[in-house]
Amino acid sequence: MSEQTEPTEQELWTGHPSQWMAFKFYLLSGLIIVLLAAASGYMKMQMPSADAIWFYPALGIPVILFIVLIKFFIVRTTHYRLTDERLLVEEGIFSRDSEEIELYRVRDWSVIKPFWLRVTGRGHVRVVSTDATAPDLLLRGITKPENVRELLRKHVEDARDKKRVRHVDIDGGVFE
Repeated sequence: MSEQTEPTEQELWTGHPSQWMAFKFYLLSGLIIVLLAAASGYMKMQMPSADAIWFYPALGIPVILFIVLIKFFIVRTTHYRLTDERLLVEEGIFSRDSEEIELYRVRDWSVIKPFWLRVTGRGHVRVVSTDATAPDLLLRGITKPENVRELLRKHVEDARDKKRVRHVDIDGGVFE
């Protein structure tokens, strides 16, 4: 009796969002930390007789730093993977959420490049599919989004041919 082995998926691309995605958050947090430190120093200089009241604004600094660290890990622990059959997204620090879209279900894709990401060579790839749980998926802040879009375009067509699936739009409804 001979064993038939199924061909394995070929990984085409892996990536994760850039920390530039959280740039505004980091900037605002840094500004708040500076303001808290200045308020604490000002209170210490102006009210030397007050019993450690200057310390209260300084308590906010470690809290803000902890929140920034969590944001850093949220961005860092998001992973994208494109194979010749599926698009996979994993997110989460402690518990992981996974989303998977079969490539033959992808209807449309586009590249979005906001200014702050465009200057760093990054952007978003938006994937619209007939998947029930992820009809509109955004690969945020990835490097060279045009290359990812082209990989996606080529392999979506290959997956449709392989599965013998075609999408048909009839009066706004999509049928497979």
